[in-house]
Amino acid sequence: VTIWKAKTHRKVVELEGHSAQVQSLAFSPDSARVVSGSWDGMVLVWSTTGERLIGPLQQFQRGYATIFSASVIFSPNGDEIAACSGRNIPIWNSHSGELVITVINAEATSLAWAPGQLLVVGCADGSMKYFDSQTGSLLAEWTAHEDLVKSVAISPNGNFIVSGSRDYKVRIWDMATSTQIGSTLQHNDWVNSVAISPDGSYLATGGVEKKVYIWSL
Repeated sequence: VTIWKAKTHRKVVELEGHSAQVQSLAFSPDSARVVSGSWDGMVLVWSTTGERLIGPLQQFQRGYATIFSASVIFSPNGDEIAACSGRNIPIWNSHSGELVITVINAEATSLAWAPGQLLVVGCADGSMKYFDSQTGSLLAEWTAHEDLVKSVAISPNGNFIVSGSRDYKVRIWDMATSTQIGSTLQHNDWVNSVAISPDGSYLATGGVEKKVYIWSL
């Protein structure tokens, strides 16, 4: 894992600890920490200066079948970390590494955390789900795509969700009603990542076709 200075493109530090491909990274809300998830089955937490703080949080079974996307995220307040782990989503205290709760039968392949305790989950069967991150309860579920959901993102104001899938499509959803907003955005291959700009005005999507698309929201 390499951290770069965004404005100067200067390498700040390299974080060494994984023994296989790193699949997912996330900064803490204060940008002081980074969490990484890998095909080696480990989730590690680092300081942005290079020190490993805690981890591995849980040793998953190594390999493609168990951790396909290995999505890892911090909660909005930075106190918890969630990760995809096959059928389940373990949630840990980000400071101690203690397991807080496991959301079961989620079939998660991508994660996003709304303000508060709502966990937005993209799933292997193309569905999207809402879970209560404190109780593990399923709150809502709907069919979003025709294939695995690779990436989800929540707008800064919490009003809508964006999902990208292996069905080559990107869709925007109303957060409150789970209904689609606007037209489906089309790629020519798998969509691997979606991201919304800090001001909520633009959407970036990228995938297997080796292109990044910028869309106006």
